[in-house]
Amino acid sequence: MRRHAATGLAVLLLGLAGVSPVAAAGGGNVNFIVGGRGMGSDVWGETDQQDVFGVMADYTGQAWPVRLEGGIFVSSGNGDFIEPVFFSRSEVENKVSELAFGLNHTWDKRGRTRPYVGGGLAWIVAQSDITSEFFPDAHDDSQALGVYVHGGLFWRVGATFNLGVDVRLMGTTGIGLFGENGDAGYGQIGLVFGFGWPPYP
Repeated sequence: MRRHAATGLAVLLLGLAGVSPVAAAGGGNVNFIVGGRGMGSDVWGETDQQDVFGVMADYTGQAWPVRLEGGIFVSSGNGDFIEPVFFSRSEVENKVSELAFGLNHTWDKRGRTRPYVGGGLAWIVAQSDITSEFFPDAHDDSQALGVYVHGGLFWRVGATFNLGVDVRLMGTTGIGLFGENGDAGYGQIGLVFGFGWPPYP
């Protein structure tokens, strides 16, 4: 999933910048996200609070009313539990990988302050790995299509540097891990930092 997600974002960025006359007339941002997310389903147990890292990119042509956007996010959480057999302790690591594409509107005509809202579709891959003292390691994964919305605010610091905050919600992502059904929906908040163009005057 990580390789496919990285390939998808690379294709997106190359496509957005591939036609130099259009790229020169438009604008965009490439921002990194570092933060945390709370998973909304009981299937995650002690790992329902996960650290997240992501990359978001957007682009708009000169007269476009909205921007194209894409993103990759990976979150993970660790926990442990007592096995019912031998009362041994096992460790679990749960991960969620996300490849998202959608639209956003960024108000970028107000100087350095840039509020935005967006949404779209995301392909989710949930993975769970269990390491046990007495039993073989176990792995399970599940995939789903979800719908996301997000919004936030960043400031253009200097000519090209972005700094701000992003709030993101994911829904409609039914999954199953080790025979338990749940979903990969979440609420997320993160610090935004990256760069954008054209440069601020």
